[in-house]
Amino acid sequence: HTRSRGDWSSDVCSSDLISTSGFRTNIGLLNVSAVPMTVEIRLFDRDDNLGGSFSEPLLPFEFRQLDRPFAKYTSADLPEGYANLWTNTVGASFVAYASVIDNRSGDPIYIPAR
Repeated sequence: HTRSRGDWSSDVCSSDLISTSGFRTNIGLLNVSAVPMTVEIRLFDRDDNLGGSFSEPLLPFEFRQLDRPFAKYTSADLPEGYANLWTNTVGASFVAYASVIDNRSGDPIYIPAR
């Protein structure tokens, strides 16, 4: 998803993100605008309980992969969850995705934002 207004938000992969000993989730962000921005991120479990929140600044046209955000900002395994992302930066747009990686094989599964 991209956004062009300051009130845009998006869920990434409702009920598809995992953080356990067998799987990990990474989140990718791409600022597709010519202005610096900050993406606000909230992490939830499958029951809509907030597990953690943080902000990620991005320079114009910068890509950033956030490795294991659920493990970093929540305290327990997460067999199912989702992330809500948005920005309040006027005139900014971003694209987001997640990848769930099998820790044994290293195989990723791409999950687009919606």
